[in-house]
Amino acid sequence: MAPIPGVAPIPAVAPVPAVAPIPGVAPIPAAVPVPAGAAVAPVLPAGTPLVVLGAEGAPLPAGAPIIDMSKAGKEPTIPAPAGGPAPGQPISPGPTGAAG
Repeated sequence: MAPIPGVAPIPAVAPVPAVAPIPGVAPIPAAVPVPAGAAVAPVLPAGTPLVVLGAEGAPLPAGAPIIDMSKAGKEPTIPAPAGGPAPGQPISPGPTGAAG
């Protein structure tokens, strides 16, 4: 393959060592020590659904209220759409084939 005229050749890049130290950065310790008496999360059995657990892993009662984080309540924030598609709006085809 012929070199492209008017383009400077790209110099070869020297290989970078696998463990090159980064200047000005302190090494990170392998593990951070955990202080004695620190809270440890309980080990859950495999397959335990996390949504049914309350504080400290206690199961929630069946009738526990659902917290509305959005503060929207049960009322819709906008009115429901009325009617069908607007004139000129494309309509996707429904399922094909014989009904049951």
